[in-house]
Amino acid sequence: MKRIVTCISLLICMLSLFATAYADVPDPYGRPRPRPHPHRIYTRAMRAVSFDVANGEADNSFLLRVQLPGACDWHFTVYDKDRKAQFVSEKFIHQDFNKTADVKEFALSLPENAEGSQYEIKADFYIYPYMETAFGPKLIHKEGRQYGQSRVFVLERENGRYALKQKL
Repeated sequence: MKRIVTCISLLICMLSLFATAYADVPDPYGRPRPRPHPHRIYTRAMRAVSFDVANGEADNSFLLRVQLPGACDWHFTVYDKDRKAQFVSEKFIHQDFNKTADVKEFALSLPENAEGSQYEIKADFYIYPYMETAFGPKLIHKEGRQYGQSRVFVLERENGRYALKQKL
């Protein structure tokens, strides 16, 4: 009899563990959400991509501030008016879903009469799909999306220094 009671209690204990494995789990804000499907690929909503340029430490150096769309690889290229690449960056890798922005410094070789020169800055992003797991999002490197954005800036003299102002 004691053995039967032990078996039944063990069976009930196992069933209760099985039921909680597929139950709804609250997210960090307390709202219940279903547990993710084990084989389904999810993509998070892409954050708005934006970038602006500020002055760097030297006269011909500038800071590019980029709002990242999520976990991605990205690089940027600076073209002059004739579409010649003036600056090509290396690839920057961000696999952190929580990192929202990045700042990189670049220098331009400015001609003698550089004032009024136009530069196009193009940022390219390779956005990763991911799989939601019990331990958080897991990146999948099979298929990604290429996304690019470019803006035209005009070089102006401001307080004795060069500054890139966005052309509207």
